[in-house]
Amino acid sequence: MSRWLIWILFCGLSNVSFTQKIQLSPPKTNVQMAMVSKAHPQNLVLDFRMDGATIRYTLDGNEPTLKSMRYKSPLNIIKPCIIKAKAFHQDFDPSETVTATFVSTGKKILNYNVSEPNPKYADEGSKTLFDGQFGNMSYTKNYLGYDKGPVEITFQPDSHQFITTIHISHLINQGAWIFSPYKISVFDENNKLLIQKNFEESTQKSASNHSINTINMPKKQYNQLKLVIEPISSIPDWHDGRGHPAWFFVDEVWVE
Repeated sequence: MSRWLIWILFCGLSNVSFTQKIQLSPPKTNVQMAMVSKAHPQNLVLDFRMDGATIRYTLDGNEPTLKSMRYKSPLNIIKPCIIKAKAFHQDFDPSETVTATFVSTGKKILNYNVSEPNPKYADEGSKTLFDGQFGNMSYTKNYLGYDKGPVEITFQPDSHQFITTIHISHLINQGAWIFSPYKISVFDENNKLLIQKNFEESTQKSASNHSINTINMPKKQYNQLKLVIEPISSIPDWHDGRGHPAWFFVDEVWVE
């Protein structure tokens, strides 16, 4: 009986492939998104501790390969860039990619006022959107959360500055009912509509990520600007929360 059992086990194992490799875990990073300048640099630390493993990274947003630069020590970042990194080892499949996004420090904002968020996600109020601090994929800090709209963000730039772009950073986490907005409108101090952008893809399925919407403006000096951000009115039918109001989580607004 034992001989037959051994023979059956041997025949079964002979058909098993041992060529498939296990995928490495991604490197850990101390920064996911940050503002940088020569006066305010950021250190990016990538960490993956395993004998024989290396971390490879790119500075242009392309996917890392074994031919990409090898990470050896913390990177001092002073200019906007998108850094992507992966862990590699000859005995394992490469890890998933981790991304760190660095953007320019915005121009000076003198005053601001923001619609009241849901009290559960009020953080430090209006200041949250103009403090230069981004939230991460956990939406418990550095975000204002809204379960109804429209969301109005009014701010006064230094009128001596020329402005060409407005950036709005927000979270997408559809599993937590957090979606992109479907419309952003920009008004001047006379309540004149300057720009309006619709985002039809906001109701489509999307992986969780930290997104930046950039609005290109006519280059000029502005005394005041107002953003009116409209979340999607209800969660689409393909989602478990269909028909319910979608959440909108915003963490930073800045201009260049």
